[in-house]
Amino acid sequence: MRGMKILLLTLVPAVFLAGCAWDEGFFSLRSKIEGAWVYEDASYGKPVLVFRKDGVYQIDLTGDGTYDIIGDYGFTDRHLRLRSTEGTFSEEDCTAGGFYGYVPKDGHLSFEYYVDQCQQRASFLSHTWIRKVIRDEEIRQQKLAEQRRMQEEKQKAAMEARRKQVKKRGEVTRGHKAKGQKVKADAEEMEYQPIVNFTHK
Repeated sequence: MRGMKILLLTLVPAVFLAGCAWDEGFFSLRSKIEGAWVYEDASYGKPVLVFRKDGVYQIDLTGDGTYDIIGDYGFTDRHLRLRSTEGTFSEEDCTAGGFYGYVPKDGHLSFEYYVDQCQQRASFLSHTWIRKVIRDEEIRQQKLAEQRRMQEEKQKAAMEARRKQVKKRGEVTRGHKAKGQKVKADAEEMEYQPIVNFTHK
């Protein structure tokens, strides 16, 4: 009996620690993919894939803010399990779980097909994803760069218009000055022109 108590006292902490280790591993894996993701190459579309903390994933197929697909996710061994429960992927083949390897690295996420009868989901996940916050920042920087470019072009246009105005004023001033000089020269010529008296004999 005493030996049984000792065994239980030994096993309980071990099971507890193992459970803690499993939870820690689960949360560690989840933290790597948690958040919102978009296609790295936007030419394939603008869907948004969200992995929530509560084990739910959501998909906005067009980026319009409405989630078209909802399901749950979890981890088994080295694979990510995805199961759709609502939305476009909710036909029979897609309610069963699909299993994928996943590689999160430097703000990017890619999935490696392992087992999935849902071809729609497999095709959807075949692209490389980037964290939405990174893409949003890239878009913000692009907009700022475009604004700076337009401002610089506007300033250049204004400077060119001002330069033309200055040039035109200079030409007008030189024209007036040249005309004034000619009038003055004509007046001086008339002033100093000798007077010839004609006398009749």
